[in-house]
Amino acid sequence: MLLVIFLSACWIGVTLADSGPHLANDWGESVRLRHLYAARPGLHLQISKDGKIGGSHMQSSHSLVEIRTVDTGCVVIKGVASSQFLCMEANGKLYGSHIYIKEDCSFFEHMMPDGYNIYVSGKHGTLVSLGGGKNRRQNALAQFLPLLNTLPQEPTEFHVDGYSKGFEEGTQQGLLEGRNHGMLHGAKFSAEVSFYHGFALTWKCLLQNNEDVKARKRLKAVEALDAMIRTFPYEDPEYENLQEHMERVRAKFRQTFVSMCLDRKECHSEPLQRQTLL
Repeated sequence: MLLVIFLSACWIGVTLADSGPHLANDWGESVRLRHLYAARPGLHLQISKDGKIGGSHMQSSHSLVEIRTVDTGCVVIKGVASSQFLCMEANGKLYGSHIYIKEDCSFFEHMMPDGYNIYVSGKHGTLVSLGGGKNRRQNALAQFLPLLNTLPQEPTEFHVDGYSKGFEEGTQQGLLEGRNHGMLHGAKFSAEVSFYHGFALTWKCLLQNNEDVKARKRLKAVEALDAMIRTFPYEDPEYENLQEHMERVRAKFRQTFVSMCLDRKECHSEPLQRQTLL
């Protein structure tokens, strides 16, 4: 009967007083780092990285939890090491989840006269228990002492906080370096393609009014190079055949250049030895 009255009070939002046992038990903190200890069997509730809920005789990184107030008398319990919320299925089975679902992962917190806390699912009306979904208040596996953390902070709270900050900084640095790398190689790529295009346009202008047979053949070769460059989607960095298409352009340029230099003493091999930019 007391449990029903308590649940009803939570749902209608009864305001807690500014003094009393809830503050003496650190209920005044919005977020508490605690180990939920079922003293009679001697087990700490722990949330493993695989989402399984179990018990540990000693405090461990997986038994350290955040207890965060989300509404009057209602809390969310989250494993620090696993970064998973404590949740409950309809049959009372507990599980860990990276996704917070209010109805399944929120619990009413109530301190009993003997100092133990119980946690009740508002949706399922079931006690959080290391022994399963039994509603009996005398169930020792459902009565917890929220103990202060005695573990070194480095491998738990500080490690998680440091990892998150480091990951964020690394992401920003990686994006910046990736952008600079893309700009550098994009500029080199564009310069090489523009060089070939400029070569083709120049010779088209020189040869288009020349009626000599050799000149007409050279003009066709230049026009073929120009057409290949114009249809080349070099502005699309996700074009999957980018390198293959570029090699065909380079080969076509070398072939065209050789044809333009036949019988011309002023031609030399410098453009053929142009360094590949990619």
